[in-house]
Amino acid sequence: MTSRLLVDKIEGKSTANTVQMPSGSIVQVVSETYTKSGHATTFGSASFTDSVSITFTPKFNNSLIKHTFFAKTQLSNQDYNKAHDCRWLRDSTVVSGQSWTNYFNRVDFSADYYPVIICHFTDEPNTTNAVVYKFQGKAYGATTNGSWQCFYPNRNDGDASTFGSHGGQWTIEEIAQ
Repeated sequence: MTSRLLVDKIEGKSTANTVQMPSGSIVQVVSETYTKSGHATTFGSASFTDSVSITFTPKFNNSLIKHTFFAKTQLSNQDYNKAHDCRWLRDSTVVSGQSWTNYFNRVDFSADYYPVIICHFTDEPNTTNAVVYKFQGKAYGATTNGSWQCFYPNRNDGDASTFGSHGGQWTIEEIAQ
């Protein structure tokens, strides 16, 4: 059997023995799966509250960092209109956010609602140091009258075991430039 090694470019010792990645190549992937028991978060204050985070260390300082995030949620509108106000941070810098997502008006609906939050965004941290990405949420419209819950199993029959405990996932991909 014959083996082949195919690479686009290998640098010598003068550049610290690095292998150049072609633009668009996926360098690394980090993924976290969230469950109700370990990660359920209720957002009920007018200020953003931390939920989950991932520490990520880029291999190259010019990489594009692609985020794919989804989470099952619960909006109960018995006392106030509900929606998702949420954001994603790199350390203390907001890199993406949503407001009024999945708006749920108490006049139009009379029961709970279990929408999914989905967000895709890219970031360019320009570093090879570890960064902490965080997901945060708050009560819709910055009021304390409403709240919503994230990473809650999507259920419509009151039995969480029917749908399992998979409540969300966050995948981060580093893409060479």
